Formats: sequence, structure tokens, C-alpha cells
Amino acid sequence: MRKSFMFLLLIVFFVAFYGCAGTVPTAEFKKPIADIHRLCLNDEATVKLTAADGVALNSFSRQRLESRLVEAVNEKKKDAPCKTTNKRSFILNSKITRI
Repeated sequence: MRKSFMFLLLIVFFVAFYGCAGTVPTAEFKKPIADIHRLCLNDEATVKLTAADGVALNSFSRQRLESRLVEAVNEKKKDAPCKTTNKRSFILNSKITRI
């Protein structure tokens, strides 16, 4: 009786362990992004963050997330050479669907 309980517990553990996600999801695009749509060093990015219906997100948290996203974008665009000398402005609309 004790061995069968331990065996059953071991099976439940392995099923739960292998059922969990093992990798972090990433964005995969079907088509490569054209150079004219890529942010580069000269460009300016503004982030507009909204919450989906049923998601509680206070203004302090929203502003903090927006500033973190702008920081991440600015860090990434440091390595992107510009094809043009014109300064462009982008608005990045994002929606929080769950917390």
C-alpha cells in the first residue's frame, strides 16, 4: 500500500513537472520587419499602455511600466544604425491583457 502511494505520488509529480512551460515565450514574426519600420538611434518612441477589460492597473503601475518599456526601447535602439538623418516619432500602443 505504501509503495503504490509513493509510486502514484511520483507519477503525479512528473506529470505536473513536465506539464509546466519550460521556455520563455518570444515574439516570432511571419515576415521580417522592414527597415523603415525599425527604430534607430535618432528616433523617438512614446509608449501608450492600456489595460484590457477586467484587468486592474492603477495609474502609478501603468506609468512605471510605460517608463520601463521606454527604457528598454531606448537601450535596444542604441545598436540600430539609422538609414536616414530624419528624426522620426513612433507611438507604441500596448495592452496589458493579464497580470
